[in-house]
Amino acid sequence: MDWGVVFSGANLVALIAWALLILAPRWPALLSGILYLVIGGLCALYASLLISVLTGFIPAGDGGADFTTIEGVRSIFGSDIGVVIGWTH
Repeated sequence: MDWGVVFSGANLVALIAWALLILAPRWPALLSGILYLVIGGLCALYASLLISVLTGFIPAGDGGADFTTIEGVRSIFGSDIGVVIGWTH
């Protein structure tokens, strides 16, 4: 999978949502849409990628993905999917 495309897509969605919030900050329908669709979608993307990496479904890094050591976290962020996970978070 091309993680650059996933990164760009998540970034574009977030930027569009921020732009809409700047242009119409108190429009209730917009606030609901951003809360449930955009933020919910980004949370779902983040959770699914993180679970996939932690279960080994998608490999990330050389030393294994774990949060118990600094080497494990460094290993996660040393891969493209780790950067996508961190940025989406």
